[in-house]
Amino acid sequence: DVRDVNRQHSGNTAAAAAGGPSEYRLTFFTGNKMGSGTDATVVIELIGAGGITSGDLTMDREPALFENKSVDTFTRAVDTDLGDLSEVLVWHDSKGGGMLGSMMSGWFLEKVRVEHALTERAWEADFGEWIYGKREKGLTKKLTVTHAGLDAEALRLKARAAAASVEGLNALRVASPRKGGAEDDA
Repeated sequence: DVRDVNRQHSGNTAAAAAGGPSEYRLTFFTGNKMGSGTDATVVIELIGAGGITSGDLTMDREPALFENKSVDTFTRAVDTDLGDLSEVLVWHDSKGGGMLGSMMSGWFLEKVRVEHALTERAWEADFGEWIYGKREKGLTKKLTVTHAGLDAEALRLKARAAAASVEGLNALRVASPRKGGAEDDA
């Protein structure tokens, strides 16, 4: 039950990252309606339960993105962990509507999925609506937890595995001879 997930794991994102930088995976599901895609630049703002926001997170602008029935995923870093997320605001720059410009720049967004990269906690917001442009015309939706993420023990194990991986890479770097160094000149 999603309510139980919220109650049992609220704040594990903030506790895991201790207020430092965080990465989020953002997945956009474009709808299946005539003309539902967009060539505009899509922007999202994540809003934490404590009111902390991500600021504007701009997505890549390529013709193959945000097309009819597409699922597009991006990873974006924010300066500080946002804690448990509560809302998301999505809009676009109204560009890319062809000859008719901003009159035809609508984008039908089905839903957005957000995942905290470290804790694997995930949220979704159902949109099912057209977005017609800039921030003031954007849509804000409540996020619902869809995956509780890792508990404290799983986070410790993930941290140990990452540390071991870094140590292994450092050992390889030290063990392999470097070309062009001072010892080659002697």
